[in-house]
Amino acid sequence: MAKKNKNWFNSNGWFIRKFPSQCVKDCSAMGSVDESVKYWIKKLGFFARRDLAIEYLDAYDWDEDNLNEVSQETLNERILWLACCDIKENKKWFGLVH
Repeated sequence: MAKKNKNWFNSNGWFIRKFPSQCVKDCSAMGSVDESVKYWIKKLGFFARRDLAIEYLDAYDWDEDNLNEVSQETLNERILWLACCDIKENKKWFGLVH
């Protein structure tokens, strides 16, 4: 398994790497992709800085919980899933910036 890699974003939250095409395909497929997202989080060592992840996700109005109270793992999963969906639809994703 890959180690946690904090170099997926620069200090401002811009995405500075690329996801493998299979990751984008698996994590943006129709239906539930929870297991695929968990797999790719571990395989890639994907990590989003907590403060930037919360600020980014807050714009999506996650209403089922307080973003400050969810686990880092949950934040990473949501970010990866949203990123892959954006890449699939728009062919790009800029990162944790609005």
